Amino acid sequence: MTGEAMNDQLRAYLNDHAQAVDDDVRRALARTHGDALTALRLCLTVKLSLSEERERLQRQTSRGYSRRK
Repeated sequence: MTGEAMNDQLRAYLNDHAQAVDDDVRRALARTHGDALTALRLCLTVKLSLSEERERLQRQTSRGYSRRK
C-alpha cells in the first residue's frame, strides 16, 4: 500500500469517526433539550459507567482465564 493510499484510508477513518462523534453529541443535546452542560454531564456519566463495566468484565475474564490454567 502506498503512502498516499494509507493517508486516504486514515483520512476516511477519521472522517467516519468524527461523524460518529458528531452524531453522539447531537443525540446527547437532543436528549437534554439543548442544555450543553447537562449533555456533557450525561456523556461523562455514561463514559464512567462504561469504564467501570469494562473493568468489571476484565476482572471476571482474568479470573476465569486463570482458573483454566
